[in-house]
Order: sequence, then structure tokens, then C-alpha cells
Amino acid sequence: MLVFAILAVFVAGLMVGRTPEYLGKKIEEHEVKLATLYVLVFPLAVLVLAAGSAVLPGRWRRSATPGRTG
Repeated sequence: MLVFAILAVFVAGLMVGRTPEYLGKKIEEHEVKLATLYVLVFPLAVLVLAAGSAVLPGRWRRSATPGRTG
């Protein structure tokens, strides 16, 4: 949630034309880069893991079905 707050303060500061500040501390390039990296990498990781689970062998999918053997 803090990452989204940093991004929101940064974008709002750009729109107003002032240096972005959050809780009295100026948001610098380093924090914005890390927040942007988090926002881009986290959903990508979820998609990659979901795609990986979709292509796993059927043996793994069968274990999720209760009552099915074999």
C-alpha cells in the first residue's frame, strides 16, 4: 500500500508542479524507480506463475480434485 501511496504522491506532485513530498520527506528518483519496478514486476510474477500452473502435467491437477484417483 505504501508503494501506491508513493506513486500517487509522485504523480500528484508532477500534476501540481511541485516537488513531491510524503510525510515531510521528498520523494526522490530512487524511491519512484523502486515503486515502479514493484508495480510492474508483481503482476508479471503472478501471471508467470499462473501460466506455469496451467501447463503443469495432469498429475498435479488431479490431486486438486477430491475423490478422484488414478
